[in-house]
Amino acid sequence: MGGLLLVAVVIGALVASGIGGKIAGHAAQAICAIAGQGCTTTASASTTEAGLRDRLAALTPLVNGSGGKIGELAARAQAAIDRGDLDEARRLIALLEFYRGLIEGGPRGETVEGLVAPTDAEYADLVEQGTIQADDDATNRRYFQIEPVPGQGILAIDLFIPGDTAGPLKGDGRDFANPLRDPDLAEADSRVMVIIDRETGRGVIVQTESCTASIGGRNFCNEARPISINGDLGLIENDTENDATGEGVNLDVTNSYNVHADGDGVQIDYESRNSVSPFPAISGDITLQPDDDGALSITEDDRDQFPAYATYQYRPGEPDRQIEHRDAGSPIQLITPPDLPNLPNLPDLPGPLPDLPDLPNLPQPPHPPNPPNLPDLPDLPDLPDLPGRLPDLPNLPNLPDLPG
Repeated sequence: MGGLLLVAVVIGALVASGIGGKIAGHAAQAICAIAGQGCTTTASASTTEAGLRDRLAALTPLVNGSGGKIGELAARAQAAIDRGDLDEARRLIALLEFYRGLIEGGPRGETVEGLVAPTDAEYADLVEQGTIQADDDATNRRYFQIEPVPGQGILAIDLFIPGDTAGPLKGDGRDFANPLRDPDLAEADSRVMVIIDRETGRGVIVQTESCTASIGGRNFCNEARPISINGDLGLIENDTENDATGEGVNLDVTNSYNVHADGDGVQIDYESRNSVSPFPAISGDITLQPDDDGALSITEDDRDQFPAYATYQYRPGEPDRQIEHRDAGSPIQLITPPDLPNLPNLPDLPGPLPDLPDLPNLPQPPHPPNPPNLPDLPDLPDLPDLPGRLPDLPNLPNLPDLPG
């Protein structure tokens, strides 16, 4: 904090002394970078023609380094200043400063630059390529285009596994962080990233390879699966070994993403599998809509409870907006039994079955004759009484005791 205070004092002295806004602007941007947020520089408060020229001049390193669409925006801003359209110049310069803040904000700035810097023709070529595999196979990506909504900035959805492992698979081993500005986050520190520049309608999906958890110090990794966008398989680069169909993609291992403009909002649904085993898969459906000020919020949500989700919105001249930090549930929730194949329909029997003839009535069996009546048995005579009283029996002699 003492260092930030010292820099702030220096900036105030520079501005008060009349030194150009270019130097003061860079110093103020450094404070924003240290704080981990994007914000408007001191120079951007200048709305005069001279101030706008200073701000545009401060963007020269970005323009020279990125070129493409960034260079086109800078040229349009210069033309707006020259013809006196300062409102348009302010908008374009603020957008360029916004892009610069994200490009220089952290390791993932290169991902942002790859999205916003290409010319329209270069970007159309990226979309046409389909899934693009990184040289080291650690990540792949797929570019797409939807309707732009200027003023909404950039939307980033970050899916990651917080733990070191998730069952037999290796996790990302990290906590929640600002997806595009954290200085320690590389591309491969997430399972999936979805980044959409609402200013231009450009978007990219970045997937990371899957690795097994270490067992005895040994594990293996497999490159991420190809990406299908809105049902379009596209062309697959560097995947000839897995081309089972001869059409540039193994249809059995494609991850499916559908991204559509929903009015001024955006709707995304997906089903994405790790690349080590066919299951489990993460899937979901999410819709984000803007309020009257253009701030996006989640209005519909049907996503799996795993992994963790961090969703942010970045807009020119405003602090980064955290839309959600959603903790990961258990990966066990993702395991569902596979769908059983549909059984084929049995063929219909030919025609109606013929009517069977009526069977003849069987004759009734004759009733058996009644048995004859048996004669009554004669009465038996009474037995005679025993004569007198029976005599007493004599007493038996005592038996001698046994020896021993």
